[in-house]
Amino acid sequence: MKLLAKILFVFVSSLAVGYLLAPEQGFPDPPPEFIRSKEPADIETPLRRGYYSDLPRVEIIKHYQEQRNELLVFGVYKINPTVKLNHPPEDAQ
Repeated sequence: MKLLAKILFVFVSSLAVGYLLAPEQGFPDPPPEFIRSKEPADIETPLRRGYYSDLPRVEIIKHYQEQRNELLVFGVYKINPTVKLNHPPEDAQ
């Protein structure tokens, strides 16, 4: 039983270390027709970006999901469970 626990611990630890050592994905590129916002709240930090566009929400989400799916790590699609675009902000309370 102790051997099984040790093997399981090493396996889970290896997965955790591999996840932490994976390269950063960075911010995906916006479509070329987007215009970058110059509003003060949108430029106060490089981690916050605002864009203007006439595209509908469905096309914008599709574009960013396709860019996330193209990212590869060691020849395999990187699985990032934190990125889910399924609730529009209008539905937030």
